[in-house]
Parts: sequence; structure tokens; C-alpha cells
Amino acid sequence: MVFQYKINYPVADTSDVIFKVVFPDPGTAGYHLIDIAGPVDKEDYNECSLNLGKGVDLKKERSVVFSKLTNMKSDCEIVRANYYLNDVLIQKHSNPKATDRSPMIKLTINFS
Repeated sequence: MVFQYKINYPVADTSDVIFKVVFPDPGTAGYHLIDIAGPVDKEDYNECSLNLGKGVDLKKERSVVFSKLTNMKSDCEIVRANYYLNDVLIQKHSNPKATDRSPMIKLTINFS
């Protein structure tokens, strides 16, 4: 199952944009691929913090984050992740394992 979210995020042209993923529950793991403007995309694993670039460059086209998550703890019945841009919470994701044990999250981000 793919959980899709659309985000509009204002950013100054000269500002660096830092993308961060935080897992509220122990036992959560994930892979993240970020399609940004330009030829070089970003990727990382688990909780992470990545510099996506300057606002002026990110405004050229939408950015898309794909995350594949799982929680390996048998006593945790939910999969959760919190997504941030420049330390501002932009999206919380949460789903029961009964719905999907390893959900795909898609964030479409338009920088303005």
C-alpha cells in the first residue's frame, strides 16, 4: 500500500533545506529515496538528516520522497514516522501493521 501526502513548503531562495526523518517507536527501520531538482538524488536509511540544497534550486520542480518502512518489534502494532524540513514537522505517518506491515510513503513537496 502507498500512503501519499502533498506538502507545500515556503523557503527563501538562499536557505539550505534540511530534510529529516524521525521514528517515534523503537524497532522501526526504513529506506528513503528523495528525487530532487537536478541530476543527483539523495538516499539514506533509518532515521536520517539530509541537506537537499538551496531553496532557489528546489523551487525549479517538485521534489518527491519515497520511504519504505517497517517496525520489527513484535509488541508494536503500528508503523510510524515523522518528516521534517528545517526542523518543522511537515508530516506524520502512522498505520496499523494489520493494514500494512511495510508501507510505502510518498511525499510530494512543492517548494515556494
